[in-house]
Amino acid sequence: HNLPKHNMGVVYGKKGVFCAASTGLKVRLKGITAHASQPETGRNPALATAQLIHCLDRIIETNDFLSKTLITLTHTQIGEKSFGVSAGESEVWLTLRAHDKHDFDLLKMLIEREAQFIGKQNELDVTLDYHESFDVTENHSEGVDMVKLAAAATKMPYLDMITPNPWSEDFGLFLKTSKGAMFGLGSGQNTPDLHNPDYDFPDELIETGTKIFWELIHSTHQ
Repeated sequence: HNLPKHNMGVVYGKKGVFCAASTGLKVRLKGITAHASQPETGRNPALATAQLIHCLDRIIETNDFLSKTLITLTHTQIGEKSFGVSAGESEVWLTLRAHDKHDFDLLKMLIEREAQFIGKQNELDVTLDYHESFDVTENHSEGVDMVKLAAAATKMPYLDMITPNPWSEDFGLFLKTSKGAMFGLGSGQNTPDLHNPDYDFPDELIETGTKIFWELIHSTHQ
């Protein structure tokens, strides 16, 4: 994976956790619609939605997680696009991330508990659905050593990372059954961050990555 804000062309590796576990979580709060002139006859989830969003930072700040954890609000919608209808349903999309399985499980439990409590407090039905879940990507030491040797053989600079990447990868599933390692290629200190609208993959990294993979393939067949 290319790594913006890292030196161009440098190969980055790390034994153990290379990037975080993550999951998408959809929280649906269902009340009852009403005419906008009589909102008291329905159950509008707007306040409960605001309470849920407001509590996200508190969940992170007031619990003793073993490593970095993160809750990111990615989308929310309340009611329909109408001036005449008081909303009866809302949806909040979150992404949960952690570098440690214990933290990941604790994070999911805490947000589920908070959502259920807020729903009950506001007389709303709560539905929680998980989507696009990824395990921690945990490198095997033998795989990282092979990447180091490949970098040395191709005269590519190599650096060990100190902290894991905050993003997630499905490559972690392969590492559950096979010994291997994911590594990064620095794409330049001035490269915009991933998913930034100005991001542009530097094509010169294609040759760098190809050389590393070619060396890995060649060395394992000697």
